Order: sequence, then structure tokens, then C-alpha cells
Amino acid sequence: MPSSFQVIKLSKYVEFKDNNPERVPGTCIWVLESPKDKQLLESQKDDLLWISAEPGCGKSVLSRSFIENELQSTDSYSVCYFFFKDNEQQDRLAIALCALLHQLFSAQPHLLKHAIPAWEENGEKLRD
Repeated sequence: MPSSFQVIKLSKYVEFKDNNPERVPGTCIWVLESPKDKQLLESQKDDLLWISAEPGCGKSVLSRSFIENELQSTDSYSVCYFFFKDNEQQDRLAIALCALLHQLFSAQPHLLKHAIPAWEENGEKLRD
């Protein structure tokens, strides 16, 4: 990735993920056994998994487990994530989008050629 694209890494998204506790063995099984979620895990098409619920329900623990264990990036697709929280570094859409783009370009560098014209025209304004 060209060093100029490091400018879109506005957050420590890996650290945000790792700040959440790991799943206790035997928990979250209901999700892994759900037909809808099994379909997502086995899907060969583009999908978006958005987990939303009341605070303290275990969304972040579940999401971390999915990212680290069930949803592995391959040559044919990339898993990108962002953990929204109620703080300055994790509550802005622009920061989340930059984190997703940084992960995507890191995993699939051949896609950078599609972003370079916008970067050349707008520079650091792209991240605002």
C-alpha cells in the first residue's frame, strides 16, 4: 500500500477489537447454530453483518469471536470490521469508513488503483 494511504488509518481498529473480552467456551453457540448465521458463514457473495442491540448484551464479544474464529479472510474475500463505541475515537462514521477502507486496501492491494484518482484529486480531504 502506498504510504500516502496510511493517512486513512485514523483509528486503532485492531486494538478496539482486542479491548473486548474473548468469548467464553460454550457461549454464543446459538448464533453459530442459527440457520441464518450459518448461511452468512457459508455464503459466496458479498454480505454485511451488522450487530446491534442494547449495551451490555455481548455484541462486542460475539463480534470479536466472529472476526477471529469464524469469519476468516481468504484470497477471494476480505473481512473488514469496526467496533462503534460511545467515545471520541469510535463514534464517527468517517473514522469507521477509513478503517474499513484501510483493511480492504491492505488485504486487496490491487483495489488501490480504483482509489488513486480520488486521492490525487482530494488528498487528505478524503478522510474528513
